[in-house]
Amino acid sequence: MSQQIPFLDFKNKDSWSKCEVKIPGHFFLDLYGIAALPIDKIELQPGNDQFAYRDLWDQRFDPVSSWHGGFQAGYQFPWGLSISTGFEYQNLITKYEDDQSITEMITVWDPMAYFYRDANNDIVWVGDSVTAINIYERKIVSENKHTLYSIPVQVSLELYKKPNFHIAADASAILNISKNYKGQFIRSDQTLIAIDSGNHDNYMQSDIEISYELGLRMGYYFNDNWEAYMSPRFRYNPNSYLLDTEVLKVTRNFAGLRAGIRYHF
Repeated sequence: MSQQIPFLDFKNKDSWSKCEVKIPGHFFLDLYGIAALPIDKIELQPGNDQFAYRDLWDQRFDPVSSWHGGFQAGYQFPWGLSISTGFEYQNLITKYEDDQSITEMITVWDPMAYFYRDANNDIVWVGDSVTAINIYERKIVSENKHTLYSIPVQVSLELYKKPNFHIAADASAILNISKNYKGQFIRSDQTLIAIDSGNHDNYMQSDIEISYELGLRMGYYFNDNWEAYMSPRFRYNPNSYLLDTEVLKVTRNFAGLRAGIRYHF
């Protein structure tokens, strides 16, 4: 790390008071992963009153998990402020669950299918094929997958620092550039369809624009270059995953934990 030391007049003691060590800023590279819990908000678009449809979505779709992976490159100023940007991949899993009524019709041979009485009034059994009907309920569960690609821009401010440890506050804006969905979808007429790349754009947004994230990052320095950190995070998304022409507005926030490593140049 370079230091700038002003010229000193060794004969003049007052010149020592002008000695100032200036620590320059530096670049860094950040690799990270995030495990998060999706928090769904399902509401009707203004002017719609299909409450049964909204409740059906709320009952049958359940957010399960989300994980993110990404990298950022940035610059840290000597006074503790840093700014970085990069690329992020997100995988979001939701669960569709429904109760299905199953009716089974089984045909078997029965040697005592029916009987009649002969001339002596005795019972005579006759064998024949008979059909048994079995009705039961079963639970249908299927997995749905969102895949998102985003560009995060993060600003950080160091709050506390020791020789090998520091705490910083992070604020990010995440620009989503692509979103894909594969799985079940309930239309406004309450019919169930499957969505994939062929019909995705008929119902789902191709991106969710900008989300916002706050975090508290706690980092440990192994040496002058390498740092490992943990950071609890909350991501707020104001935009719907569905098209604006759909009856419902479905937004998802995320509460999670980010872990990563940084290399300081």
